Amino acid sequence: MQHNPPFKGFSRLGGEKCRPVHCADSRSPYLAFLRSPVATSFTGKRHMKKIAFIAAAAAVAFAAPAMAQDAPQVSTYIGATAGYHDLGIKDDLRGVGITNPKDGGFIYGVTAGVDVPVGDQGVTIGLEGNYNLGTDAIDSDYGIATKLGFRTGNTKLFVKGGYQWINLDVDQLTGGQLTEAQFKALGQSDTVDDYLVGVGAEFNVGPRTVLTAGVDSVSFDTVRGTVGLGFKF
Repeated sequence: MQHNPPFKGFSRLGGEKCRPVHCADSRSPYLAFLRSPVATSFTGKRHMKKIAFIAAAAAVAFAAPAMAQDAPQVSTYIGATAGYHDLGIKDDLRGVGITNPKDGGFIYGVTAGVDVPVGDQGVTIGLEGNYNLGTDAIDSDYGIATKLGFRTGNTKLFVKGGYQWINLDVDQLTGGQLTEAQFKALGQSDTVDDYLVGVGAEFNVGPRTVLTAGVDSVSFDTVRGTVGLGFKF
């Protein structure tokens, strides 16, 4: 709680300051202290502290908007995607006696991620996750990747690298010739996972809406192409 200095304006009527030889109350130790050099010094320091506090508060108030402008504008987004994933293993399946393999399928799913600007040249780095359901040989696929983007005008080009998992539908993959148990008995798994690399582009179609297109590959064996619609926050 802040108080004005108690000795402010403490004087006799007519403007003459009360002196110990004329004032009966000058014998008060409190009044004597207020007139002392110690009290004057203490009060001066207290005023200086007030001024310093007000100056600091003003500096913070003026600096806050500037700091907010300088901070990177992090962009988060979600999106819906659709495409086709070709596993590229048809010849391998025929090599083990599968006469009518289906080594791919349409996929449709969601993506979500975050982009962070780096500098003021339109470069961004980001992290993105994806999950898709599939048809035919693909039961589902999902993964996570880092992205490096380069913005030019309303378009952002990007490269990405990460890790992807693919759950296979063995019955569709083998054309019904092998059960899942028989497929595993051949030393195969119904889940494939490996590194992912890819390229793509984003096209702004609204203040917070983008169209996306991309092509990527799992371990350079599969090819997956997708298009999508994204919404930024």
